[in-house]
Amino acid sequence: MTSPRYGADEKMVFAVLVVLVVLLVGVVTSFTGQPGTAITSTSSAEQSRTFYSTTSPLGLRLQVQLNTSAFESGSGLTAQVAVFNALGQNLSLTPTYQGNSTILGWDGYDYFCGNSGDPLRALLGYALFSGDYSAGNISLAGDPLQLAPPVGVSCVTYAAEGQVVFLPESDRIVYDELGSLQDFVEPLTLSAATESCQNPTPGTSDCGAAKGLSGYWNVTGTGMLQPQEAAVGSNYFVYFPPGEYTLAVQDEWGQSLYAHFEVTPYSTPSSGRSTTTASTDSALAADCPPMGPAPTSGR
Repeated sequence: MTSPRYGADEKMVFAVLVVLVVLLVGVVTSFTGQPGTAITSTSSAEQSRTFYSTTSPLGLRLQVQLNTSAFESGSGLTAQVAVFNALGQNLSLTPTYQGNSTILGWDGYDYFCGNSGDPLRALLGYALFSGDYSAGNISLAGDPLQLAPPVGVSCVTYAAEGQVVFLPESDRIVYDELGSLQDFVEPLTLSAATESCQNPTPGTSDCGAAKGLSGYWNVTGTGMLQPQEAAVGSNYFVYFPPGEYTLAVQDEWGQSLYAHFEVTPYSTPSSGRSTTTASTDSALAADCPPMGPAPTSGR
C-alpha cells in the first residue's frame, strides 16, 4: 500500500513534468508557429529577390536585387542593379560607346542630369515599365515611366571612362576618366529610384533621388516644372497603381535583364487610425544587401 507521502510526491513530480512539457511546446510554437514546422520569416531581407542574367562570353553578368517582391501602393521598394565579373581574375575592357542608344535614352526618364551627370551611367542603365515584360515582348512596352521630373538643375558633365578593369568575382571596377591622370575604384552599381525635389525653406530647393522606387511623374504635355511642383505630393506625382512592373536593365556590352515586382492595393487602416496616404519611409528603410555571386546551380 502506498503511503500518503509517497502519493503526494508522485503527484508533484507528475505536475512538474506536465509544466515542463507545456513550456517546451510553447517554446517550439513560439519559434516555428506550429510544433515541427519550418520557421517562416517576414523580414524584408528574407523577402528580397535577386535576378541574374547568363554570364556573357566576356565573363560579365547583370544582377538586379529587390528588397521585396511586392508592396502596397503608396509605399515602395529599394532596387540595386549591377554588372558583376564572374571570373576569378581581372577583366580589362575598353568601352566603345557605340550603338547603345538605349541606355542614353533611358537616362532621360530616370535621372535629373540625363547622361551627363554620372560617368557610370554610360556603362549601365535601367528603365521601369508598367506591365510584365521580357526580352520577347519588351518592344511592345512603349516609353518607360518618368522617374525623374523635368526640372532645370545644375549638372556637372564628366568625361567618359577610358579603360575599365573589373576586379575578380566582384562588381567593383578600376577606371580612369578620359583626360584624367587619376584612377577611380568603385562598384559598377546603380540604385533605381524615384527622383524629386524638396523645398526646405522658401526660395530654396534640394533635388535628388529618394531611397527607392515609389512612384512616377505624369508630365505628358507639360514643360519644365518648378522645384515646388517636383515634390512628392504635387499634382504631377503618382504613386504606382496596383499591377505588375518590370525593371529593365542593360549594360554597355549588350547584356539585358528583366526583374519583376508587384504593387498591391493600399490597405485602409482599421477604424480609429489615420487614413492618410501610406508613407514610403518604412518600406524604403532597409537597403538592399551588397551584391554577390549568383548561385552556381542552373548555370
